[in-house]
Amino acid sequence: MKIVGGVALGPRERIVLLEVGDEWLVIGIVPGQIRTLHRLEKGAAIPADGLPSSAEKPFTQWLQGIAERRKND
Repeated sequence: MKIVGGVALGPRERIVLLEVGDEWLVIGIVPGQIRTLHRLEKGAAIPADGLPSSAEKPFTQWLQGIAERRKND
């Protein structure tokens, strides 16, 4: 198991990308709880806008974009 990346959503909330075998797990961590949010094939690229497209950003930037959208909602 290896941490690939992550981003803080708040003082005690995080989203982390874990490498487990041939799979990446996107997990959400909050006080008292850890949840699997998504599963990806190891090395899979994530579209910048969360939808299939040819424009892609690194994972950390993608997570930060999601965090910013959550703050604005």
